Amino acid sequence: MAWVWLTCAKMGRAKMDLFRYDEVPSDWRRCLYITGGYRRNLSQSACIKSLFVFSNESVNIWSHLVSFLFFFGVLLWVNFITIPNASLESSLIDHAVITFFLLCIEFCLFASTGYHLFKCSSDPSVSIIWYRLDIIGIAIAVCGCYIPGLYYGFYCNMVWRRVYVGAVLLVVLFCFLAQFRTQASLHHNCQLVFMYSLAAAFGFIPFVHWILISSSEIISFFAPKVIVFYAVALLGVSFYVSRTPEKLWPGKFNFIGASHQVWHVLIAVSFIWWYYSCISIYRYRASIPCSQTELPP
Repeated sequence: MAWVWLTCAKMGRAKMDLFRYDEVPSDWRRCLYITGGYRRNLSQSACIKSLFVFSNESVNIWSHLVSFLFFFGVLLWVNFITIPNASLESSLIDHAVITFFLLCIEFCLFASTGYHLFKCSSDPSVSIIWYRLDIIGIAIAVCGCYIPGLYYGFYCNMVWRRVYVGAVLLVVLFCFLAQFRTQASLHHNCQLVFMYSLAAAFGFIPFVHWILISSSEIISFFAPKVIVFYAVALLGVSFYVSRTPEKLWPGKFNFIGASHQVWHVLIAVSFIWWYYSCISIYRYRASIPCSQTELPP
């Protein structure tokens, strides 16, 4: 498959010019350290064709497009094979929780792919729509990642589960509405990163609470999975914010290895890790009674 993609990329690049940083509209200049490889003023059909052009957006597009296709297969596999054949006491809620999480991830990956594919459109409204969808997708993904963690973490405590799910929905709703306040810009992006980082950091409150009321057995089983998930996501954010490595060597990472590309790959990895973590805690919860996982009041 790799040689097919490379062949298509070479063909696409031969038919489509790429431009330097100073040759694209100012609204598209998000990182001055990426000095070349830009697409410019393409029709929507040309944007789709540029999928096979090796540009500075190729890794961004393909990392989340492939991840989207992967999770689409996972969505079918989980609902028709994993949960029905788990030989565990599964409920409709288990299907709903896992499916909700996967659909949220799917929307995020789809919107991200679409934004990076169509951001070079000659019609400004097209790129703006996809930008909004991309930001909305992040909010939906944050919400989607919270729900299975809270549901299975507070599986035996319905009151606190409802409290934290409600709080998460309010936090994510705030981030969702805030993104409509200003037009797309580098400053706006920094604000969004800050807000969504706070939304993700909110998860430490229920996490600490869960540790205080849970047995050492389930803590040792699930807590490391949560920590790894946050660590991978935080690493991705650190690359995104610091603009490393292209800030240190401008022009050397125009096509491969730029911070935004690393961010994309690490976010996809964190989603995959969290999916397997949620499946493992689902199996654990379905087979171990609450009396063995909760500390006595």
